[in-house]
Amino acid sequence: MEVIDNALSTIKDDDIITGKQLKQIITPISIVLSTLSIRVSVIDHLPVFAGSGINTKKRNELKSPLLSALHTLSELEDDKIFLKLKGWVNGNKAMVIYDTEYDEWNSNTFNKKIMSKGNISLLVFTEDKDVFGIHYKIPKVDVQSSLVDQNHFIFSIERHGKPTNKMWKSTQEISCLTLFESGCFLFKTPAFSIQSVRGRKGSYVQAQISQFYPMLKESKLTYIRYPSFFEVTRIVGVEWV
Repeated sequence: MEVIDNALSTIKDDDIITGKQLKQIITPISIVLSTLSIRVSVIDHLPVFAGSGINTKKRNELKSPLLSALHTLSELEDDKIFLKLKGWVNGNKAMVIYDTEYDEWNSNTFNKKIMSKGNISLLVFTEDKDVFGIHYKIPKVDVQSSLVDQNHFIFSIERHGKPTNKMWKSTQEISCLTLFESGCFLFKTPAFSIQSVRGRKGSYVQAQISQFYPMLKESKLTYIRYPSFFEVTRIVGVEWV
């Protein structure tokens, strides 16, 4: 900005500007704007997932609308989470449709972002470095309706920072996702329930989940067992196309 100020300071109110002078003024302005454009472009294409080596805190401080742009799998091909999910869901492109790093953490925003969309992965990041979630294919049409999807599955990517990379399918025809308009929970699955607000130990893993998902024990998702609660620090919704 100092370059622009210096260029403008040479002009007086009653001056007649020649073409040469105009070029001298425009050139530094163009250079500054071009530099800013490049910086924004670089920021906009940074991977957003935890574990990618990017300082997500600094990105969040920018509060730029560009940060909510959808990301393709090719832009995130080095991210182990996306690569593992790709193999399970048989998807080609992954679009981030909800991320609590940049979207409001509440039922209204969450429901609007994922409602009426299919082939969705919901990823949960905990304070204890657990990464797990649910994937379903059938769209959730409204808050009140039950979502019965025989192809849904629960997955675990990391537990306490260590890779797990496992998924479990249900042997029963059950409602796999419950949404809320208000209350203590943002959403529920047969395996876990997630808190509705940031910064609260209000999430838990359901006891005896092996009755719905054979071979899946509570400890496969997190070491914090019900009735103890844990804090979820990030939620990401991904649509596969």
